Amino acid sequence: MLSLALAACSSGCSRPAVSEGVSAATPAGDAALRERDAALLREIDALTARCATAWRANPECLKQACQLRAREVELFALVRAHSFTDLTESNYWHRGRLKFPGDLEQLLRRLAEEPPSNAPPCEPASPAGAPPARR
Repeated sequence: MLSLALAACSSGCSRPAVSEGVSAATPAGDAALRERDAALLREIDALTARCATAWRANPECLKQACQLRAREVELFALVRAHSFTDLTESNYWHRGRLKFPGDLEQLLRRLAEEPPSNAPPCEPASPAGAPPARR
């Protein structure tokens, strides 16, 4: 779903490329990643509740979903590069959150497959940003 991140960032995403307050290989770094994820999940839940019936009708809902997905992809990249000290936190990410598509990713995939357009809701910035094939 790199295409989603690229599309959202190409349309004015101004999030920093690195995380402030997340240091490598410390319990505080582990907790900071989880806190960022919890805040992001709250935003996703709020957007989903607010836009449940208006994904195609309200372009602002779709734009915000693409921006949240870009932030999620950015967070996942930080997590993959992080060295965890807490096994529970490592398992949360590597055996759960990173392994399975989240609600937002599932929603965006569903919208991409839905008629009439069958076009991806978050336009990729380049062909290299196409979503990965499912195994």
